[in-house]
Amino acid sequence: MISVNELKDLVSNLGIKASSALQEQMQESRVNNAFDLIRKKLNTNVKVHLQKMEVSFSQKLNLYEDDNNNPIGTLKYHNREFYIKELDTDANVVPITPYDKALGYQFFMLRLITSSKQYPDVKPFEIQKNYVVLFDKMSTDSYTSHDVLQSFEYLDAKSNYISSHVGAKVSKEAFYLLKKDKEEFTKIIKTLFETYTIDCNVLKKVGEALKTQICANSFDVEDQDYFVQNVICHEIFTIASMDEFCPNLVLNHIDEL
Repeated sequence: MISVNELKDLVSNLGIKASSALQEQMQESRVNNAFDLIRKKLNTNVKVHLQKMEVSFSQKLNLYEDDNNNPIGTLKYHNREFYIKELDTDANVVPITPYDKALGYQFFMLRLITSSKQYPDVKPFEIQKNYVVLFDKMSTDSYTSHDVLQSFEYLDAKSNYISSHVGAKVSKEAFYLLKKDKEEFTKIIKTLFETYTIDCNVLKKVGEALKTQICANSFDVEDQDYFVQNVICHEIFTIASMDEFCPNLVLNHIDEL
């Protein structure tokens, strides 16, 4: 027969487990809501930015200036098809063309940030071991920033078309325009995180298991853009973890989030 003390311990343990499960559910809900807000706001802001690029390109207006405020031209993003390839086999090559152009832009621009030498403590989300993302399906090497450079069209300050490469060399003018656009995209993210400081802090120190779960379950697996959305999700969590983008918010209690 169970003693009174044993019964008390049993009830106490059940209460602790129930409380712990409730806290986990609350934390998951909090992270889900914060991520959903951030990714929707980012997508909206990126669409506005891409529209501005389209208008400046079509009307041959200068979008960017150099550090001395001299106009340097504009650029326009192309939603190029790319591939996911399993190494050691030529059979498993999956073509990816984002249905939402803004998602394709975010995919590569976010990964330009997380792969930058400017931020040595982070790295782009690894899709899966033995898999690479590339533009040339016959290759076995992952895409580079040169491939991203070729994903845009460029006009100089006098509305002349600029090639991304001159022979085998990168065009300095095109590179500088892409650099300026990366800086603008960085500002978009920083402004967003500054506006939603609490939400970016909610994402800041999420464990790998919960992050993977949210990125896997936040989107419809039948959606054409599922893969791109999943990777963007991981990159958003990575950038939220960076103090340069999302400064630590000091709170008295975690429940205040």
